[in-house]
Amino acid sequence: MKYIIQSESFFIKKEEVEKIIKFINIKKEQIFIFDYAENQFLESLNQYLSTSIFGEKKLVILNNCLFLEKKILDKNLIKKLEIIINTNIENYLIFKNNNFSKNNKLLNEAIKSKKIELITKEKPSRFEITNFLKNEIKKNNFFLDSYTIKKILRYTKYDYDILKNELEKFFLSKKELNQKNIDQIIYDYVGENIFQLYDALLEKNTFNLNNILNSLRIKNISPIFIIEYLIKELQYLLLIKNYNNLNLKEKTSFLELKLNSYRLKKMYDNANIYNYEYIENIIIKLIKALILFKSNSSSSTYQLFISKIVLISSQL
Repeated sequence: MKYIIQSESFFIKKEEVEKIIKFINIKKEQIFIFDYAENQFLESLNQYLSTSIFGEKKLVILNNCLFLEKKILDKNLIKKLEIIINTNIENYLIFKNNNFSKNNKLLNEAIKSKKIELITKEKPSRFEITNFLKNEIKKNNFFLDSYTIKKILRYTKYDYDILKNELEKFFLSKKELNQKNIDQIIYDYVGENIFQLYDALLEKNTFNLNNILNSLRIKNISPIFIIEYLIKELQYLLLIKNYNNLNLKEKTSFLELKLNSYRLKKMYDNANIYNYEYIENIIIKLIKALILFKSNSSSSTYQLFISKIVLISSQL
């Protein structure tokens, strides 16, 4: 069977894939994942059309299928898609993408003739997201007042993916979801600033460091939170450098934490550019700064914090 999963939500697409995997009852070893945006279409096609050594069924997943958005397709692509559509084998295939064009004649005809099943899901409404958050809190035996619930929803912009991603961070780290640590969700609320800061620190770009830190100061983001998340991002970078040595469970948790595919790609690039010693050196300096600011939080000023980060950059 062949499926198209269309949704603007990362997690909804993931949930639909999990339903299919459960329904077809396929082994993890027979699941193969490719990315159309990384020019892996031919690899996915060959894997789908091939037979496993022991004759077991396979599931091939192709992410970021941008061709699903187009009304008119390239002739070579049409030929390959026709092979997929008209081939009757026992393997399974899933095309995933944010959008799907109703004007794509080839694929829509395949859907009408039931050669492909289209699964399309909209992002939840604000009302549904609010109920989802309340249910998750209850399911995990937490209690939050209505003010804190509204605060979480505001910080995560009522976005299902951001909210689910942040909740999974808490559940993976086994933190208690209470008022004391709830402000850490602000990481995604000002996430792009944090990511830019991380880039500027690695690149030793003091001009950008000053600008970004001043932007975070205006938004009144705690220096301690900023340092903690810089350390976390750099630790992710070390994880990427050691990615092949992780087991499947660790890889899954790690990839779920890195929701933004652009950032994940950038981190892979950084993992190739910077060596262990350089990254570890930054982490050590940031940990020392974190200890300093935690022990002197009452007397520490934001300008002192900015000066400290710029100094760390200049010492690399």
